[in-house]
Parts: sequence; structure tokens; C-alpha cells
Amino acid sequence: MSMLRHARAIGREDLLRIAVSARTLAQLPYADELVAAGALVVLSREQHGIRPPGRLRADELLPLWEPDQTTYVCGSTRFAEAATQLLVASGRPPSTIRVERFGPSGGPA
Repeated sequence: MSMLRHARAIGREDLLRIAVSARTLAQLPYADELVAAGALVVLSREQHGIRPPGRLRADELLPLWEPDQTTYVCGSTRFAEAATQLLVASGRPPSTIRVERFGPSGGPA
């Protein structure tokens, strides 16, 4: 969201192509803002627009890809790994992919 908001603040939303994934729209943080920005919204448990429920697919990422551009992935370790594999499968060179993972700190629950 910080990248989207910064791009919007400098009038350069054209710099971003955004794909997000969640179980439901209600579980997607900043859903309204992402939809308004034209993000590809993929929901695994409910239909969104004309897209039926299901996981993100490599063919859905192809229209977002521009040669010689950096791709950023941010999410849980499981999501980040799956998204990175999709990007590589769709032809993105691994050297152009930057990943930020987040999750539990490992401390007591």
C-alpha cells in the first residue's frame, strides 16, 4: 500500500501493476483502495467480478508484466514462495524479483 500511495502522491500510478490475493474480499486489507487502483484481485473462496474463486495463476500475471521491470512480492512466506514460483513460471527472470516475507516472530503464542 505504501508503494501505491506514494505513486498516487507523485501522480505516477502508471508505475505500478498490482495483483493481490485473499480468501474473501472482506479479508483483504485495503480492498476498496486496491480495487479503485485497478489491482488484479484474486479471491480463493468467492467470486470477484467475472473471475471465479481460485488461486492466482501464472497466466493472470502475464498482462501485468513488462520486460526489464522489477517485480515486488510481499506476503506470508507461503504466499511469497508460491507467487515467486508463478512469476518464474511465467517467464520473469529471478534476478528481477524482490521478495519481502512476513509472518510469526517465533515467540511464544
